[in-house]
This record gives sequence, structure tokens and C-alpha cells, in this order.
Amino acid sequence: MANIDKIVEEILSEARKTAAEKKDAANAEASEIISSAEEECRKLESDIAAKAEQDKKNASDRAKSSAQLKKRQMILNARQEIISDILAKAYDSIFALDDKTYFQMLEKMLKKYSLAKDGEIYFSKKDLDRMPADFEDKISSVAKQNGGSLKLSKDSRPIDGGFILVYGGVEENCSIQTMFHTEREYLADKVHETLFL
Repeated sequence: MANIDKIVEEILSEARKTAAEKKDAANAEASEIISSAEEECRKLESDIAAKAEQDKKNASDRAKSSAQLKKRQMILNARQEIISDILAKAYDSIFALDDKTYFQMLEKMLKKYSLAKDGEIYFSKKDLDRMPADFEDKISSVAKQNGGSLKLSKDSRPIDGGFILVYGGVEENCSIQTMFHTEREYLADKVHETLFL
């Protein structure tokens, strides 16, 4: 019986030893798994924090860019309104000129637009009625200087101001409204240069 007890004791001792080794190995493996998991968690936390920081920076950059674009657009709109307002006032100021100054302006326009051809010139009813007595002679003189001739028509045209030149059935509209419309971009650029550059 003593032999059996000794064998049982050896088996139990071996079992305890094996169990302790397995327990130690399991603890070591568990510690390694936990350590690896903790390291992975730290890495994930770091990656998530870095991504969150990058996302925050990207969102901030987009918001700044959007705000700057909106600001530029508002400034551009304000400038365009100012330019339009100035051009409208300039257009209105032409019709506020006294007769002498107004017809001096028309004479300068005539020097620029009359051709070296025989033609006719038409004015608005208002301009025909207030035309200085010597203006017909000035029309002839300017046309002659440019190598042509112009006959003043007593018929009026429905224009705001300025004149219409007719050469051989072809009309050149030199009304104030047409001049402003045709030269709007150029005038707007000049106003922009003067005010904003």
C-alpha cells in the first residue's frame, strides 16, 4: 500500500508541477497577449488622435478657405455695385451739363466718329431744340476736317442724347446710351483702376 501511496504521490506531484508549469505558461501568454493588446490600444488611440487632429485641421482649413472666398465675393460684389453706381451717376451727369458744355462734348465725339464720307447727322428732339445757332457750322467744319461732309437733318431720332450718323444708308449710333453700353467694360475698368488699385 505504501508503494501505491508513493506512486499516487509522485503522480500528484508531477500533476501539480505540470499544472504549475501550464499555469505559469498560460499566465505568461496571457501577460504577453494583454501587453500586446495594450500596445495595440495605445497605437490605435494615437492613430485616432492623429486622425482627429488632422480632421480638425482639415475642417478648420476648409472653413477658413470658405470664409476667405465669401469675403472676396462680398468685396467683389461691393466693388461692382460702386462701379455701377458711379457709371450711372456719370451717365446722368451728362444730361445735367449746361448746353455749352454738352455741345462741346458732342463736338469732340463728332471729331472721333465722323467719317471721310458724305452723310447726314440726326439728333434727339430735345437736342435739336436747344442746339446753339453756330453748331450746324461746327458739324460741317468737323466733317470737312475728317475728309467728309455732314448735313444736319431737321428730323429727330428717339435717342437720349448724342447723335446718329448715316452714311449711304448705314447708321452709326453715337447716342449717349449706346456709347455707355459699348464702352461699359472699358469705363468700369477705368473706375476700378482709379478706386481700387
